[in-house]
Parts: sequence; structure tokens; C-alpha cells
Amino acid sequence: MSHRTWLETALFPVFFWSLGVVIAYADSVEHHGFLVNPEGTYAECLSCHDGILAPQVSTCLGTICTFQDSHPIDRYYPPPNRMREFAPAATAEMAGIKFIDRKIDCISCHNLTATDHYHLRVSDWRSKLCLACHLK
Repeated sequence: MSHRTWLETALFPVFFWSLGVVIAYADSVEHHGFLVNPEGTYAECLSCHDGILAPQVSTCLGTICTFQDSHPIDRYYPPPNRMREFAPAATAEMAGIKFIDRKIDCISCHNLTATDHYHLRVSDWRSKLCLACHLK
């Protein structure tokens, strides 16, 4: 796990990229022309997926959502007081979901080494991805 601060994580790669310096992590993967950390945090993902460097992604951080159909990130799983609506974390993980410190992150559903268009950890056929966590 990385011990970089949010500022180092989000701004350093973009700053050095803008200077033409390549920053590569030990396990970097190519992602749409960039070398990225496949286990990166949402801050690393959003440092590019901002609508300028890469297409903006639909997220909810805290109570701020970028689009109506946003999925929350950086929240504990399962949500407190809603445990009956969600599969246990161990069940979701067996289905392919990955949590970071018990929280939902971009890499909970996305695997940058996957070859499908959205780099999904679990197929979305018949809502399989959603149903890995959501019971309804």
C-alpha cells in the first residue's frame, strides 16, 4: 500500500507528466497512453479522469456527486445502518470486488489489467457486477 499523501498522489504524477517526466510505479500498467498504478486510489484516478486529461468519471465523494447516476467512493462497505441491503464484504470479495481499507474505491469495481472497455473486475452481464454487492 502506498504511503503517499493525497497531494503527492494526485498532483505529483500530473505535475511531472506536464514536464515530460515519466513516473512509473513498480507495477505500472499502460492505461490509455499513460503509465499508472493499477492499485491506485480514487485520488490517483481522478487526477486524470477530470474531463481534461481523460473523460470525467461519475463519482460521489461525501455528499457531492458529479452526475445523477454517480456511484459513491471512499465510503465504508457495507454502509452502516444498511447492512441488510448489501452482501457481506467477504461474499463481495469472493465475487471479485476489491475493497481498500474496508472502503469502496475505483479499483473496487475496476481492474486496469482487464481488457474490456471499462476494465471491470466482474462482468456486468445481467447486472452481475452490481449484484456482487447490492442484494436488490
